[in-house]
Formats: sequence, C-alpha cells, structure tokens
Amino acid sequence: MKAKERHKLKSNDLVDNLREIGEYLQKHGNRILTVVAVALILAGAGLWYYKSKAKDRSMHIMQLQNLMVQADVLQATAAGNARDPQQFNLNSAYNIDSVVGSLGELAQEEAGTPISRTALLQQAEDLRSELLFSNRAVSEQERSQLCEKADHIYQRILTEHPQDIVSVASAKMGLACIAEELGQWDKARQIYQEISADGKEGRLAGTVFPLQAGKRLALLDKISNPIVFPPAPEIKAPELPVEPAKEAPAKTAPAKEEPAKAAPAKEEPAKAAPAKEEPVKAEPAKEEPVKAEPAKEEPVKAEPEKEEPVKAEPEKTN
Repeated sequence: MKAKERHKLKSNDLVDNLREIGEYLQKHGNRILTVVAVALILAGAGLWYYKSKAKDRSMHIMQLQNLMVQADVLQATAAGNARDPQQFNLNSAYNIDSVVGSLGELAQEEAGTPISRTALLQQAEDLRSELLFSNRAVSEQERSQLCEKADHIYQRILTEHPQDIVSVASAKMGLACIAEELGQWDKARQIYQEISADGKEGRLAGTVFPLQAGKRLALLDKISNPIVFPPAPEIKAPELPVEPAKEAPAKTAPAKEEPAKAAPAKEEPAKAAPAKEEPVKAEPAKEEPVKAEPAKEEPVKAEPEKEEPVKAEPEKTN
C-alpha cells in the first residue's frame, strides 16, 4: 500500500509540474520566444563578427609579412649598391617612407594585438634604417627627426604592451641604439646595464637580450672615444739632377715697316752753266821729205827637191 501511495504521489507531482509549465508557457510564451530569438541572433552575430575579424586578421598578418619583406629587399639593395655600384642600380634612392606609413596604419587598426606590437617594432627599425642604408648624406636635422620618431614609437610600445617581455626588451634595445646615434653614451650605457641586470634574475633571464646588451657595453667604450688620426708624414720628393738650361737663340722680332715719310724737298743752289769752249783751229803740219834707205838683200836658200817614188801599175791580163 505504501509503495502504491508513493507512486501515486510522485505521479501527481509530475502532473502538477507539467501543468504548471504549460500554464507558464501559455502566459509567458511570447516573451520566452523573443528572448530565445534575440539570443540566437546575438550568437549568430558574434559568430559572424569572429569570422570576419579572423579573416581581417589573417589579411593583416599577410600585409605585415609583405611589408617586412619589402623593407628587407630595400635594405639588401642599398647594401648591394654600396658594395658593387656597377652590378646594382646606384641611382635608386633608399625610400622606405611608404613602408613606414603602411606599418603605422596597420598598427592602428590592430591596436592591442600582437600584430600591432610587431608592426610598431618594424616601423621603428625602418626609421632607424635610413641612417644606415641611405645613399645620400643625412643632415643633422634629419638625423634628429628620425631618432625622435623612432624614440616615440619605442616609448609607445613600453606604455601599451608592458607585459610582453620580447616587445619591451626590443624597445629598450632600440632606445639604447638611438642614444648611441645621438652621442648620448651615458644614457645608452645605463639602458644596456638595466637589460643585463634584468637578465640575471629578472624577466629577461634565458633570453638573448642580456647577451646582446653585454656585447654592446663592451663596444661602447671603444666607439664612444673620438678617433684621432696621426698627422700624415711629410714625403719629400727626390731631387732630380738639374740640367743646365740651353740658351735658345734670341728671336728677333721682325722690324715693323713704317710708312716712308716724305722728306721735304731740299732746295739745291742753282748750278752755274759751264762756259762754252771754242774749238781750237789746228794748224797744218809741215811735211818733211822721207829719206829712203837702201834695202838689204838677203841670200836665197835653195831647197832640195823632193823625189816622189814611182808607183808601178799592175799589168792587165787579157
């Protein structure tokens, strides 16, 4: 009897509960359906938002990788220009401004995420790279402006991401490098010492940053001192034997022909005409008689007659 009564009581309780639920649904059914519909809509919207953000994030990751690759290509090209100007294009300027601007926009869109931290670190390093890879002379004003921009980005990383150990250590190393560029050796030394001390028992223990800071500290004393070059030795030129100078014949300049000046006519004294000589009359010579002398007769010499030989004529044979 007791078991049956218990069963009846349980059955009655279940029936009563179901009846109450039905009455409650009849009374508040519309409200319940509205709440369920709203919950489903919110769940769908959340799922859509998560998927869209995941899609955007994957696109931003690819964009960040492309920007980092572009920076590496520009730096490699600039280094190649410095080593071998003939193989590379020396006229190509190192222009990384577009990459720096895109990294800043990406960091702003992904604020508070690992993508933002990486983009900010890359942006600061690209600004500093202009001091190393630029193929033109950087003025002191430009150097100061670039260092100021990079310093602002590193300070932003320390403020917005203080819990990320790698980002904080990278930002501190960047600040120390900027201090070196500006000649602030004491400030750079202090930052390196903080990183080294934090690596022994602090958060940077077991990371590579304390080792890098120690190496920079060892080099800091060398590079902080100005380089003094000794004076250049005086090189005396060997004395060559001096040959006596040959006297070149003096060149006589050609006489300039001056136009003949007409001499004034000299007045000559009038010459007296010679007196006319009258012919002398010759008197005829007196002829004296010539006395003839007798001719002397010379004896005539008789010349011997020459005998001519008689030529014998040949006889004619009949």
